[in-house]
Amino acid sequence: IGLTQTPQEARDNYIWWVIVGLCHLVGGLLCVPAVAGVTGDVALPLVRHSILVETGFELVDCLEKGYTRLFHPRGRDIVTNQLAFLVFAHHSTSAALGLPANVYHSDSPLMHEMVLLLQGASAFAILGTQYAMTLNVARVSELRQMQLIASLSCLVIVYTRFVRCLTLSYELLLFFLQKEDTYFVSVGST
Repeated sequence: IGLTQTPQEARDNYIWWVIVGLCHLVGGLLCVPAVAGVTGDVALPLVRHSILVETGFELVDCLEKGYTRLFHPRGRDIVTNQLAFLVFAHHSTSAALGLPANVYHSDSPLMHEMVLLLQGASAFAILGTQYAMTLNVARVSELRQMQLIASLSCLVIVYTRFVRCLTLSYELLLFFLQKEDTYFVSVGST
C-alpha cells in the first residue's frame, strides 16, 4: 500500500497494532457470555458494549489517520491514498452495520456470534503477528514458533472469515428478510 516509514514510525506502528489487537480481544471476550448462552441482564449489555467499543475505536482511527494525513509533514507518506481508502472502507462498513445492529438486533444470537468471530479472529491474527515480529527466526525454536503462529492464524481466519462467516451471513440475511428489515438486507448485501 505504498508505506514508507522511519524507524520511529515503524515502532509507533507496531505499538498501534498491539493496541488494535487488544481492543479486538476485549471486544471478542465481551461477546463470549452471550455466545455461550448466558441470559439475563449481563450478556446483552456486554455484546452491545463490544460493538460500541469497536465502532468508537474505528472512529478514533479515522480521525487520527485524517489528522495525520492533513497536518503531519509526511502525512501523505504515512497515510497513503491506498491506506486511507482501506481504513475508510473498513470503518464505514463497521459503522453502517454495527451501530444499527446494536440498536435493532442486539438480542440476536446470530449477531453475537458474528461479532465474536470478527473481533476474536482479528485479535488472534493481529496479536499473533505482532508477537511473531519479535522472534529471531535464525533460531530454530523461534522459527518453529513463527511457523505455528502463521499456520494457526491462517486456519483461524479461513474458518472464521470464510467457512463460518459465510454461512452465518446467509443465516443473518434470512433473519433480516424474515424481519423485513430492508436496511440490513440492502446494506449488508453490498
